[in-house]
Amino acid sequence: MSHHTEPRMDHMQPTDDEIAVALASLRVLLLDALRSGKYIQPGDGWQQHGEAHVLDFGDQTGSAFKPGRLVLAKWLSPEIVSASVDSGFHSYVMLGGWADPAVDLGRARSRHLALMQGLDRYWAAYVLQNTMLVAAGAPPSSCRLLGEIINLQMPASFVQRRVCAVCHTLNSYFRPTCIACGRPLAATGAKRE
Repeated sequence: MSHHTEPRMDHMQPTDDEIAVALASLRVLLLDALRSGKYIQPGDGWQQHGEAHVLDFGDQTGSAFKPGRLVLAKWLSPEIVSASVDSGFHSYVMLGGWADPAVDLGRARSRHLALMQGLDRYWAAYVLQNTMLVAAGAPPSSCRLLGEIINLQMPASFVQRRVCAVCHTLNSYFRPTCIACGRPLAATGAKRE
């Protein structure tokens, strides 16, 4: 008796195996892109840390070097997110298939901003589960490149979320007030209908 599976519909969530395959393909594409852009040294590559893969990179502008770290994991765990905030790296980009229910990306973003106190340091978390992007700071060119490649490889582009400065709740990008506490959210540009 042969085993037959129904084709997956576009509106269904990807399986763990599909997420693992997508992340493996992304590791190859992102490494090639960072090498092509000369954001990593020729011999550098992915390092496995537990369930996550880590790649260090950097932007060289004149004599200034801005180091960064890219983390890909099937799950964005509280430990991965906490390490990203406490890392001390100028740039930190995380991508995961799913966000652990214990992860509070709004609070992590707010904590990152408080620790950086106006320094030019970028932080971003991409979650495949709901194509969500939570970011802080202006991305250096290496991080822009990473974001473009990630978006191009996904069935839908990532949508940035706004974080309430008071309660840290994630809100849709064009929402004027926080869905949880009702406080006004900072302006983010023209509202599209």
